[in-house]
Amino acid sequence: MLLWILLAALVSIRISVPPAINIRILSVNVSPPWERVPPPWLAPVWILSVLLAIAGAWMLAEACRWFCQNLRFDDGSSARFSGRGGQILGWWLLSILAGRRWDIPGPQGVFLEIALYFLGLWGVLNVLRWFVRHVESSSSPGFSFLGTFQELVGWEVLLALSVLTVIGWAWVLAAMYRWMARNTRADDSALRFHGEGPEILWRTVAAILFSIPVVTIPWAWLWYTRWLVRNTTIEAQVGELVA
Repeated sequence: MLLWILLAALVSIRISVPPAINIRILSVNVSPPWERVPPPWLAPVWILSVLLAIAGAWMLAEACRWFCQNLRFDDGSSARFSGRGGQILGWWLLSILAGRRWDIPGPQGVFLEIALYFLGLWGVLNVLRWFVRHVESSSSPGFSFLGTFQELVGWEVLLALSVLTVIGWAWVLAAMYRWMARNTRADDSALRFHGEGPEILWRTVAAILFSIPVVTIPWAWLWYTRWLVRNTTIEAQVGELVA
């Protein structure tokens, strides 16, 4: 059912580096703390950001619904999504931790940021499980995502380190997609991803270049997602069928 593919686009498993690898531009504010008055726009901006973060759970649910409605299968079957934003509000807010840098001062700040990062990954994993569990197909039994948190952490660390090789991340990302597909399973079947590292590399570069005008971003990443979907199949697990 190609269920896992939305993760890359909507659940924020991304090419990233851990919080410890962070280059900062430093500045010095010599005014005393009691003279530092926050700008008047800070409070409304903060409130708006909080409201948008909360609304993100419902926006994600609607995006998942749209994604499933537009899936097409070669046997003529269709898919629908039954999840609701309120079901994952807590996990969604927790997953946001994996996509931010908090700039916590002091030597203990690095360790705290790393802890927040991996806590956010726990939220990401549960959002993924929610998505897979709520996709319903007219011809297949329900799927579940069986990947573990330890495996996800391992892939994220490997992906972050591979970014330092400039191009090696594409091969790691292809292997990560294969892991995600293998662990999206029903009783007698599982997904399989057929894409390779070089294909991911040039398509990612092309999508980034096509996104430079900004207004072309939706078309660029829709083209990328369609390729991912076309390279994912549902395959019977022969050993389990015999058993």
